[in-house]
Amino acid sequence: MTPPCVYAQPIIQYFNDPLVKEQLFIKAEALPWDYCRNEGDKFFYTSSDKASQFLYVELKGKYKILKYSGDTDGSVPTYGTQMWINDLGWAIEDAWRPYYISLAET
Repeated sequence: MTPPCVYAQPIIQYFNDPLVKEQLFIKAEALPWDYCRNEGDKFFYTSSDKASQFLYVELKGKYKILKYSGDTDGSVPTYGTQMWINDLGWAIEDAWRPYYISLAET
């Protein structure tokens, strides 16, 4: 279940696409990806200064990591994402740049 104030359907569809799951090596029996873990109408969320930054430190060297950050993300805008990634002090392999997609049907 997605909070009503969040436009998340495209990313939910993307992460649940069988081809994407295969390319990310996600097992077929894995639960579908959703924007929030919920129980009925209740959402569970814990806020902290470091948010999920610790996770990237734990995963570094074990997995390739792609961090997507939308330019109008109300929770963590791109500027905030850039700040915490810069705080990690890691070498930049590929400079920040816009990534455009066409939402028009082909």
